[in-house]
Amino acid sequence: MVKFQWEKAAPLQRGHLNLGGKNRKENIQVNSRYLEKNGQCWIPVMGEIHYVRLPRNRWRQALLKMKAGGITTVSTYVIWIYHEEEEEKFDFTGNRDLRYFLSLVKECGLKAVLRLGPWVHGEVKNGGFPDWLLEKGCGLRCDDPRYLSYVERFWKAALEQAKDFLFYKEGPVWAVQLENELTDNAPHIFTLKRLAKKIGFDVPVYTVTGWNAAYGAQIPEREVIPVFGGYAEAPWEGHNRRLQPSSHYFFLPDRNDSGIGNDLKEVKMDAIENTYHMKYDWYPFATCELGGGIQVTHHRRPVMCGDDVAAVALVALGSGNNLPGYYMYHGGLNGMGKHTSFQESKKSGYPNDLPVRDYDFQAPLGAYGQVREQYGKLRLFHLFLKYFGDNFGDMVPQFQETQITDRNDTRTLRCCVRANGDSGFVFVNNYQRLTDMPIHRKVEFCVKTTHGEMIFPQGGMNIQPGVYFFIPYHLNMNGRYLKYATAQLIAQKEETWFFLAIEGNSARYIFEDGESLEGDISDVCPKAVISRSGHKIVTLTRNQAEHFFDIDGWFYIAKGQMYGDKGTIFLYREGNPDVSFWKWEGDRFLEYRQKEDNISLHVSVCESHDETSEDLIGEEERKLSGLGMVKRWKIKIQGQKELMDQAARADEIFLEISYTGDIAQLYADGRLEADDFYRGVPWKVGIQSFLKEGRKLELCITEKTDDHVYLERGKSKGCSLEKVSLIPVYKKIWKEA
Repeated sequence: MVKFQWEKAAPLQRGHLNLGGKNRKENIQVNSRYLEKNGQCWIPVMGEIHYVRLPRNRWRQALLKMKAGGITTVSTYVIWIYHEEEEEKFDFTGNRDLRYFLSLVKECGLKAVLRLGPWVHGEVKNGGFPDWLLEKGCGLRCDDPRYLSYVERFWKAALEQAKDFLFYKEGPVWAVQLENELTDNAPHIFTLKRLAKKIGFDVPVYTVTGWNAAYGAQIPEREVIPVFGGYAEAPWEGHNRRLQPSSHYFFLPDRNDSGIGNDLKEVKMDAIENTYHMKYDWYPFATCELGGGIQVTHHRRPVMCGDDVAAVALVALGSGNNLPGYYMYHGGLNGMGKHTSFQESKKSGYPNDLPVRDYDFQAPLGAYGQVREQYGKLRLFHLFLKYFGDNFGDMVPQFQETQITDRNDTRTLRCCVRANGDSGFVFVNNYQRLTDMPIHRKVEFCVKTTHGEMIFPQGGMNIQPGVYFFIPYHLNMNGRYLKYATAQLIAQKEETWFFLAIEGNSARYIFEDGESLEGDISDVCPKAVISRSGHKIVTLTRNQAEHFFDIDGWFYIAKGQMYGDKGTIFLYREGNPDVSFWKWEGDRFLEYRQKEDNISLHVSVCESHDETSEDLIGEEERKLSGLGMVKRWKIKIQGQKELMDQAARADEIFLEISYTGDIAQLYADGRLEADDFYRGVPWKVGIQSFLKEGRKLELCITEKTDDHVYLERGKSKGCSLEKVSLIPVYKKIWKEA
């Protein structure tokens, strides 16, 4: 039996922070537990996307895909070096058009947080500082007047782009992040806040990253919300060994992760370096960098799966997180500057070498919009917060009585409760990255209510290896109380409640009045069971739940993926023309069969021995790969005209490349368009735009040597091309008759 500590919650505080604001339609305030919008608990779900790392003709689709994933607020860096690479020559055109990006955010019904920096890190050269700024000789990231004058000039230029979209003008931008990972200069953060407000970046909420110090970064108290992060991996670590188990798979009261960004500190953090203690009871638990995936470095190349990401997000939610924020949620490609590339590298004075172009981040939505496992897994949490967040936000975490003090402990079941009075949710995590977890049989939970202890479920639950979930108890279902369920709550529409079946357990629904129901679980199409009070309960399988969408208040289960735009549904699916779906019609799911014609694509490759193409591999990439060989292949798309007719019917065409090597690079007409650090998994590149332009493709691969690179999969040596194929992403537009 799992018991919990049941410590008295800190009292809810309001009006103690110098934050908040209102316009004619909305009033946003911050209390000590959560944000409030128009007096109600508000839990934004935030996902990072960098407009400068995506082509502008894909921005709208990217935002709508994020919205369909349950994101309600997009966050984005405003990266200085992209906009003022040359001093006083500002560029907000093309892929740098911040004004147009924010206009699309507003059109798509989303909100926005601008991470203004001026230093952002973001795996960008100089942390986003332009080269010319470094040559000025003034102090950086401090109150040096010369530095602040350059910051003010840049921010004024950015404000010209953003001013019509700020909150006070009823725009989507409700918050600004100041600086990034600055741990020990609270006065400077306060200076930046005053500067932002003075020039016109006047928003209800200002945030600052709270990590990278032993007890949390020093912040100007009451002036900002500290936001936190948590990654399943740390490719910035300098060694090539497997990491210790991440603390982010354990339910813990501490929000801080002193390890994020430690690659950028000359001295590693310890408990002596910073004795500042952040006053957690003043601020809601908010995050901006739950790892939606992870970027690779040359010396560390982890391969992320959906559970790696989703389990971390669930643990944060159970531990009290009331603003889930993911970095990255949508991947992209680094731009190329007029004088240099923009990626982080040792050549630019930073401790890591990253790809020149790739910033895919193994995110829920990849660099070309490809959907990964965590997209559907995370959406389950986001739907829950949409429909139940107003009550959930006031529930405080209660941690298990048997505390886990050893991060290598895999035997003790990891649990937590979020509760308010008699109602709450039990959170369970039996997943840890790269670790075999045991099964826990007949587990019961003991929670406190006003009527004494409640032990449930009767007969216990079997907690399978690798499973993570949360289940409700004393849930108010429109006036009738569900005593508990052995299924995870997802969403509600009128009298219908949607749940996810937990692997290895039947879905049971026990009401306070004694009625007991068992979910009707079908791999084909879920059906509702009806209680005697008329409540409909629909129990979804894992696969159904991860393809369960809420588009404009209508519920769907898709065979592939979908998003909505102004009453139109866009269906898409990688490699499969069957884009059928089911729509909830109030009493049942009705199937809509939708199928596209097959797209037949052919590609051929031939190894090239043209010595002039040696120049395609850059000097830095050659150095990274050592003295190994470089091989090149010309890629030819067969039947170019016929292909173009077919490609026009696809949402994207992926070139999938299976290879062994160190660095792979794809060139189009001699220009580097994409690159990849070998991880032992196929590399996908979206090439539809190249095909439309008729550009010639060439692939270069440098040899992988046994050079002490951390790999989780693949071969330690070699240089070979194993397979190249083309995969269409089928699309179909559906409008209800």
